[in-house]
Amino acid sequence: MPRIYFGVEIEIYVSPKKRLLDLIGDEWKQTPKANSGKRGRKVKDRLQLIREGLVSALGAKGFDIELDTGTYEKWAIVEESLNLIENYWGIELVSNVMHTSEDLDHDLSLLFRRLDEFVYLYTTESCGTHVHVSVDNQPSPGTSQASFTLDQLRSILRTIALCEKPIIEKLPESRKFNKYAQPNISGGSADKTLQELYNNVPNDGWDPVFKYINRQRPIKRVVEAAGNSQVKFTSWNFSPILNGTKRTVEFRSPPGVISSRDAKHWVAFAVVFISGAISRQQPGWQPDNGSREYPDSDSLRQLLSFGVHNLPSSNFWIKALELYDVGDWMSWQEVVPVLRP
Repeated sequence: MPRIYFGVEIEIYVSPKKRLLDLIGDEWKQTPKANSGKRGRKVKDRLQLIREGLVSALGAKGFDIELDTGTYEKWAIVEESLNLIENYWGIELVSNVMHTSEDLDHDLSLLFRRLDEFVYLYTTESCGTHVHVSVDNQPSPGTSQASFTLDQLRSILRTIALCEKPIIEKLPESRKFNKYAQPNISGGSADKTLQELYNNVPNDGWDPVFKYINRQRPIKRVVEAAGNSQVKFTSWNFSPILNGTKRTVEFRSPPGVISSRDAKHWVAFAVVFISGAISRQQPGWQPDNGSREYPDSDSLRQLLSFGVHNLPSSNFWIKALELYDVGDWMSWQEVVPVLRP
């Protein structure tokens, strides 16, 4: 099993607390809330002051973060184009590249603890949490970077097709058919042939779906079959595979988060899902090719259970997923934050 690498992008609103305003100083009052699109102005807007203030404040508290993503060696606070909310500013928290649960657990716990000292956090339906996943295979032909193999990508797409319905069922309502994270198989940008075969599973079984996916080559065709021929706004975005910088599969369906617990939960889901999808072993959860039924949420849980045990530190991933909790496992209820007074 190749080592899995991952990173997370968290879209979130922030409003400065007194502690951050004291750190920023008089420049806050002298600065307009925004540059109102007047790019010729050289004055900073308040979003820039917040970002710079947080970089300084969090750095002094032991959390190393910068203003730009660069080579993804450090966390970054970047601008994010979110809808305007009075006295709140949209940012995106972009992680470094991680490969262990220890990194993930430490960084997200510390990040949200430090943020709570300096800013109020808020999220809306326009916010999302995006998880990028890759592996350490040998570099693809003609590239200098490791990436998913053709067989691994086809396996991921087959698993997405199998699990699309239970994933949609478990998502918060606002993310089920979100315009920025459409389902890969049943969404508006889906490969029409694959979509038709998928819809005909109750009549023809899974065999035509699997055969169609298995015929896709080279990698660019798998990306197109995943619904990413022209857009990236799918639940599982394959477009970065063709990007020389990231070369990842991006899970775009999670909602915005305002806690480390929820952030860990969604990163864990994406990582464990990919782990199960690319395993060379044949887990018992998969239906036979001749089956005419769509897998349910119990099948999805079996896949995740399988994926967990292919990863180091399986206890962390189990806890983050709440995989074996009594009741409605992974009941992904949308957390509705409250705007500060």
